Amino acid sequence: MKIRFFLASLLLASTLPSGLSATITSTWLAAADGNWNDGTKWDTNPTFPNNALPTTYDAILSAAGPAYTVTLNTNITVEDLLMSSANATLSHTSGIFSATGAITLNAGKYSLAGGTISNTTVNQAGGALEI
Repeated sequence: MKIRFFLASLLLASTLPSGLSATITSTWLAAADGNWNDGTKWDTNPTFPNNALPTTYDAILSAAGPAYTVTLNTNITVEDLLMSSANATLSHTSGIFSATGAITLNAGKYSLAGGTISNTTVNQAGGALEI
């Protein structure tokens, strides 16, 4: 019986589309300073948003409260980034940031101070983009 179950599982796995992937929405938890790559700051703890196929991420900075800064100082790729908190600053100090979909800046500030934005469209409906 166990062999049949194993063979059935193997057959099912081999018939799934090879491009099957999942996009996870990851939201910064609180209006508190921190580094992008600190998984405890995201609701996907212990992971932080950084695409690793077959998983991709939509990252959201929307925490309300006092002013806070998220420091990005490493190479990161996500599907989309949405900034919608007026009190959020994304301080991109080093590394390459790529959003294969788009960066949507509705509020807050994206400060490019030493890093590189690559292969990305920036949609700005509000907030500030400092270069």
